[in-house]
Amino acid sequence: MLSISISTIVTANDHKYYGFLAEKYEQQQRYDEALVLTRRAIFKAQEAYHPAWLIRWQWQLGRIFKAQNKIVPAIAAYQQALDGLNYFCKTKSNIYQKIRPIYFELADLLLQQNSIAEARDVVEQLKTADLKSYFGDCVLLKTKSIDKIADRHTAVIYPIVLEKRLELIISLPHQDLKRITVNVGHQQIYNTVTAFNKAIQKGRSDLEDTSYLKTAQRLYNWLIRPITLNNIKTLVFVPEGILGTLSMAALHDGKQFLIEKYALAITPSLNLTIAKTNKQKKKILVAAITKATQGYAKLHYAKNEIKLISKLGETSQLLDEKFTAANFKSYLNKDNYNIVHITSHAEFASEAKASFIITQNGKIKLNELDSMIKFKQTIDLLTLSACNTAKGDQEWAALGLSGIAIKAGAISSLATLWKAHDLTTYHLINIFYQNYFNNQSKAQALQAAQKIVIDTIYHHPIYWAPLVLIGNWI
Repeated sequence: MLSISISTIVTANDHKYYGFLAEKYEQQQRYDEALVLTRRAIFKAQEAYHPAWLIRWQWQLGRIFKAQNKIVPAIAAYQQALDGLNYFCKTKSNIYQKIRPIYFELADLLLQQNSIAEARDVVEQLKTADLKSYFGDCVLLKTKSIDKIADRHTAVIYPIVLEKRLELIISLPHQDLKRITVNVGHQQIYNTVTAFNKAIQKGRSDLEDTSYLKTAQRLYNWLIRPITLNNIKTLVFVPEGILGTLSMAALHDGKQFLIEKYALAITPSLNLTIAKTNKQKKKILVAAITKATQGYAKLHYAKNEIKLISKLGETSQLLDEKFTAANFKSYLNKDNYNIVHITSHAEFASEAKASFIITQNGKIKLNELDSMIKFKQTIDLLTLSACNTAKGDQEWAALGLSGIAIKAGAISSLATLWKAHDLTTYHLINIFYQNYFNNQSKAQALQAAQKIVIDTIYHHPIYWAPLVLIGNWI
């Protein structure tokens, strides 16, 4: 009988045979056999130069080591998979979301080893990869980490939502990174944030509705209460997933909102946040649509908003018919503005190509905004006073919202998580600018504005909580 070895049948390009057979053994918990075959699949993928498949088999190797409780080699295998993944620029979003768990599994392993800084670095890699996938870009703005800013009253919080627990990594002034584990898993957090966001919307029809408080307090107990925050005045969150849709300002300790205790900001990535600020605040570009257009309602307080902003400094205006994509680009190119303020409807969807700002004669898509601003480092603040996260995948829509400052090259951005109330948004932005021009930090200026509105009849968070500061908080 003729005997033919497997090696003569399986060609150098057929790493899939070994890989999928190993995967089957992994599922059957036949780990020693799975290990041998996975290593063979890795070799064959390297030999045939199939980098995408190589990532898959390295990930598989890491899982097998993890199942065998061999943590050190598991971490090494996961890191090799990430090194390959980070090399790719334009991973298709559906593929990326399937392999995204690599980051969380590696962070989980590192935290089990109490390697807190390394776990935080993996989260930073994840956030950069998220932005690359969302925007479909190979190049993102690279800056010096904002960790280098000496701010003794600011804490940075990374909430890492794992399957069965929540990990909080906290950066406090002049201290080593701290880690706090909270016994609540991904599904419970997802359900609670979803319920919280839904409950807040009831305030549109009932100012006195308090149904959001139950979930607001639960989230506060998970995300804030476990942390000791002595002498801290500003909290900066690096949210992930469903937490990106959450207004941290509206969390509640049972007596008061979080914004009443701390100034707040969010950033999609600390390492990509521009560390410097531009405090000149001399030149302002205002682009606004004050009339109903393209099926969007009239912004009733837009003209008042423009008048107030125009008093703050040297202002150029593009109003209604003058606010076109071509004019906007032209003005940006011919002068250096410190503040770019856009009063118009904007939508952030689960794909960058479906995210846009309304102009008089069309739309400016998110990627087009990037090419217009082109990393103009003079822009200290980009404000969008009537934006909204579109329906659909809210987690990825929120990524577009939070990534706009980084994508557009602005130092900071001010925007809204949901459709804002015209009157209160007008007052919030007015107070914010007055405080900011009186040398308060951006985070402190927004906090002061929101606290003032809380003390009015518009005390419900539906009216003041959607406005968020993104990027540098100074």
